[in-house]
Amino acid sequence: MTLTQLRQYDGTGEGKRVCVAVNGKIFDMTRSSHFYGPGGVYSAFAGHDATHALASFNIDDIKNESSDLSDLTPAQMDSVREWEMQFTEKYDYIGRLIKEGETPTEYSDEEDAKESTPDVAVDSAARLRPAAAATVQNMATEKGSGADEEKTVGDDEVKDVGSKKSE
Repeated sequence: MTLTQLRQYDGTGEGKRVCVAVNGKIFDMTRSSHFYGPGGVYSAFAGHDATHALASFNIDDIKNESSDLSDLTPAQMDSVREWEMQFTEKYDYIGRLIKEGETPTEYSDEEDAKESTPDVAVDSAARLRPAAAATVQNMATEKGSGADEEKTVGDDEVKDVGSKKSE
């Protein structure tokens, strides 16, 4: 979404949706419209890129909606990242702020599902220690001394496999 498009989400338009951008990310603040919507203490942020204003703690900086953050000090950038983290935890991330004329990237729900779903189900040991988990999996499926008996590995043995050193 561009800055021009973001402006329509100041809480006064149809649906009264409130969106705020910080550090290039756009968040839906509608659930806290009593703070960010019309009449709220942070209403100046609604429909704007609030990065510079949040960095400087100066509401007048809401007019500076440049994506160039090189004028911010390291302390101000830390503040921006803190605000971004708070917004990420509390509000829905809805997209990225793009420059006028830039083509937005569209993703479908199916593409998101393909990217987030692994092809093979893996247990937690495999995610944490792939080599150890593969060894354990191989050990667990080896045939035991009986004709059709599979060897099973207990939790204690799993811990031992992950902590053994090469000799």
